[in-house]
Amino acid sequence: MLSFVFLLMPLLAVAHAKPSPRGSRGGAAQMAGPIDCKTKDSAVLYSTKNTTGTVRGMYACGVNVNLMCYTAGSKVNENSYWDKTADGHYISEASFNGTDCVYQLPHC
Repeated sequence: MLSFVFLLMPLLAVAHAKPSPRGSRGGAAQMAGPIDCKTKDSAVLYSTKNTTGTVRGMYACGVNVNLMCYTAGSKVNENSYWDKTADGHYISEASFNGTDCVYQLPHC
């Protein structure tokens, strides 16, 4: 009976494990920033990870942005992830292609 309990313990641990906060990231390995990612649309740069923060600038469509890491924030176009730029500002991941290099960023 005791050996059965020891066999069951790892299965219980897997059953109660929390899913990845970003879900499936296309199998891309996470890399340490900075990583240059190209915008798919014009993108607003904020002081915080939500749209109520101070606007710090804007990137045009197709521009490479130097990103360090990702974090959660307010939703923009059904996407609640925000990327921190190398200069300490935030840009919504809705500004990048879903399968782009942002999936390689580590969590902040």
